[in-house]
Amino acid sequence: FRMTVPDADIIYDACKRNDLDFINYLDNNNNQSESDFFKSYLIGPYSKTKEFKNLKKINFEKLLTKHELKKLPQNHSFMDHKCWFNYNRAMKMLIKSGFKKKKIFKSGYLQSRSSEMRNSKFFDQTIPSASLYVECVK
Repeated sequence: FRMTVPDADIIYDACKRNDLDFINYLDNNNNQSESDFFKSYLIGPYSKTKEFKNLKKINFEKLLTKHELKKLPQNHSFMDHKCWFNYNRAMKMLIKSGFKKKKIFKSGYLQSRSSEMRNSKFFDQTIPSASLYVECVK
């Protein structure tokens, strides 16, 4: 199994550092504030909470989990994210799903252990600089 998702740790770090080049690149130059971008990129534009305002003083994992969608609105765009991932969260979910910790691997862009999954025509067509790549075997 291979998953490629936005990496909350990378995005959080860029927002904390106020890396506007990185944020605007991911946000298609929509010029959102760092906190609004962080929230909308990782859990979608549906949460209206103001709790994300000071990114340097929050526990982003708890806050993202608290505000991720439990049910999708009817007008949900499947380009928007419903939940968030970093390596630790992905690993915990995979272990809970029956994968063994020693068989869960952090990977990278076109660095799959499976030669078939290193084919860029079919895999890893996301944004490498902001993505988390995780593989596992049962």
